[in-house]
Amino acid sequence: MYHPWRRFRSEAAWTLTFADLPHGRRGVTDFWARTVALDSRLRQVERRCVICHELVHIERGPLPDDDRLAAREESAVEREVACRLIELQPLGEALAWSRHISEAADALWVTEDVLRARLNCLQPSERSYLDARLAFRQECEETT
Repeated sequence: MYHPWRRFRSEAAWTLTFADLPHGRRGVTDFWARTVALDSRLRQVERRCVICHELVHIERGPLPDDDRLAAREESAVEREVACRLIELQPLGEALAWSRHISEAADALWVTEDVLRARLNCLQPSERSYLDARLAFRQECEETT
């Protein structure tokens, strides 16, 4: 299991702060000051997802100035965050356990947005695994 807090601690040159960020902002990475600010009003699961998001930004560098390129970069970061925080086998178990995205997200300790991003970026082999896992669940339900 990926631990974003542990990973952030390894970034010795970076400082983490908490602040009341403007509406709609959950985290901000300042490359020049080498700080990451998280909104202090976030729940723990949101903090976990946002710190991972900001870590990926640190690794990939500042956003491009061009709005289209920045949007593309944000999408790439969201996909990477989803893949880091949600491994395939736990995903299959969560989906087999519950068909409700909010319950599955809770079981995986991620936000619904991160779970949706993971589902949207599944590779064909991952889809096959999940199809087989969920078909097995269906078979079990039919025999009981």
